[in-house]
Amino acid sequence: MYLSAEVMPKVVHLICCHDEGPHDKWQLVLEAGAGCRYGCMRALVEAGVEVNVRNYEGETPLYLAAEKGHVDCMVLLLEAGADLEIPNNEEATPLLKAVEVGSREVVQLLLDRDVNVNSKFCNGWAPLHEAASQGQADIVQLLVDHGAQLDIRDEYGRTAVFVAAQYGKLECLRKLLDESGDDLVNTRTEDGASPLYLAAQEDHLDCVQLLLQRGGDANMPTDAAALPIHIAAEKGNYSVLEHLIPVTTQEALDRCGMSPIHSAVEGDQPECLQLLINHGFDVNCQLSWTYSKSFEDRRQTPVYFAVDNNSEECVRILLEAGANPNLDEINCLLMALRHKNFNITKMLIEHGADCNSNFVINTGLFPSTIAFAYEDERLLKLVLDGGAQADTCFLCSIGNGRHPVKWMTATINDTQFCEYASLHSNRQRAGTMVRLLLDYVGNVQLCSVLKDCVQDKPEWADIQKISGNPRPLVHLCRLAIRHTLAQGGHLSEVLKLPLPQVMTRFLLHKDTAYRL
Repeated sequence: MYLSAEVMPKVVHLICCHDEGPHDKWQLVLEAGAGCRYGCMRALVEAGVEVNVRNYEGETPLYLAAEKGHVDCMVLLLEAGADLEIPNNEEATPLLKAVEVGSREVVQLLLDRDVNVNSKFCNGWAPLHEAASQGQADIVQLLVDHGAQLDIRDEYGRTAVFVAAQYGKLECLRKLLDESGDDLVNTRTEDGASPLYLAAQEDHLDCVQLLLQRGGDANMPTDAAALPIHIAAEKGNYSVLEHLIPVTTQEALDRCGMSPIHSAVEGDQPECLQLLINHGFDVNCQLSWTYSKSFEDRRQTPVYFAVDNNSEECVRILLEAGANPNLDEINCLLMALRHKNFNITKMLIEHGADCNSNFVINTGLFPSTIAFAYEDERLLKLVLDGGAQADTCFLCSIGNGRHPVKWMTATINDTQFCEYASLHSNRQRAGTMVRLLLDYVGNVQLCSVLKDCVQDKPEWADIQKISGNPRPLVHLCRLAIRHTLAQGGHLSEVLKLPLPQVMTRFLLHKDTAYRL
């Protein structure tokens, strides 16, 4: 049943006059505070109910009235002895709640009653932090005028200046810097982050500009040795990055041990990557040993990061800018093959990636590129076209003799190709792969194990015919030319030779009509 505003206080008065239990009266005063019913609240106060009662969340009537912005109810409660410092179960006071909801009038009322302006929430968050995070510049000024500590920190070490920068509240940031005389512009959190670092991370360009104008240090690293330029590049914050490039020194970058080129690639941000390259950043920069050893594969170069991320655009930009794909301990071509990324594999080979590179942990007696490409005929053809030494796949120390049984593991240490192809997981593709390999070798013989792997495959008749007869002279000439070019690292430049197109295609194994 609905009762009018005139009738409700009378009902409350009647209830209070009867011998009701204290719980009932407490419930009434809480509901009156939550509903901001002034008449009801007045009747309850006049009846002498406890005004500092708390609900299950620890909230008092004053707290609930502050949340609703009901000044009249708050004045009534305060005059009746309400404690303005009682927090809820999370240590949030009425002042913090008033700031959160943006009620300047309530904040003013509490401050005029000498409330503790620096009271803290359970995480150390003070009213000034809350006002800064909400962008309430007028309340920030009000709190400061009543003694709010500008350098007060939460449990993470954040000041209100930091919070304003983090949330992009420009006017709050300006007021706080004005009040502090820029003394707090380079304060750091528990993890070493500065206001400038967080503004750069969150792409608040106007805050970045203001912080730089007020003395924000772009060369101050976090505890993880990252600068604002690193996080801006990683997040793809292009305009912020433009402003940080001129104010970041090479000395600071050297101390960090990582280039923003790495950061842009790690975040898959091709536009920021191109911007950095345009400003002269080295595409062949390498991680410091401290950084590199934190990765299991000991990666060092940006192109390795790009390949591992399967970022074709970043790989293309880096290679076209002169990135060397052969600088990492583990060649990035192996990573591209592992990911079965045809386009990246092709780009790397076209830009000189070593098709005979070996995996430094597990080394076989044939190129690791062939092992990594074994499951995909297109990838295997790419590495063979790029100069992988296919003849090593037919070198067997035992030949037609009986091969000893070996306990094979997931590694390929000192393993011959015949042993690798005979693994249960590889036998099914042995016929296809051996047939393809024969296009890139001269006169070879299949050992007993390799024969056993392919004799039951559809390609066996073709394989037997090729391996059992001398190879044509034209094919041997092709191999000799390719070998000579590969020795000088010029195999990829066949297209530049003044040759008829049919000859060029033949040398590059592009014309199936000449498959011999």
